[in-house]
Amino acid sequence: MVNARIGRRHRAQAFVEKIRSIIFMGTPHKGSWLADWMKTPAKLLAIVKSTNLSLLDVLETETETLRTLHRQFISLISAVLLDDQQNIELFSFYETLPTWGCMIVNTDSARIEEAENISTRKTHSGLTKFHNTIKLGDDPMFDSFVEHLSGVVLGTHT
Repeated sequence: MVNARIGRRHRAQAFVEKIRSIIFMGTPHKGSWLADWMKTPAKLLAIVKSTNLSLLDVLETETETLRTLHRQFISLISAVLLDDQQNIELFSFYETLPTWGCMIVNTDSARIEEAENISTRKTHSGLTKFHNTIKLGDDPMFDSFVEHLSGVVLGTHT
């Protein structure tokens, strides 16, 4: 999206023009305490295996990098909306059930003011997992996801 806005590259611009919705699934917009906690094990692992510790730095809670990234993202979305008269809806699905007794991404970090925030009765890892044979009515998370996605695709979501 950034290249499409800045460079006006034809293929990228055509891609951006087709975006109708962006769906976040358990995204730690403000970081995760788990990144803070994982630094020590990751450093130990780095002794025997190549690891990217800088990723953990970025995902620590309330980093300037995450704040800047969020501001740039919202600015980009706003520019697309103004320039192209395009409607892009933002959804943020987040977990409400703990994984191994704790929340991987807390509610405050997963929710963003610019999106429709949707709580789910799922763990962090369960947010994107659905059974192959699932049908509407089997899983409230799946139902909510299908409802929002269908509304975006059909242009009926409000």
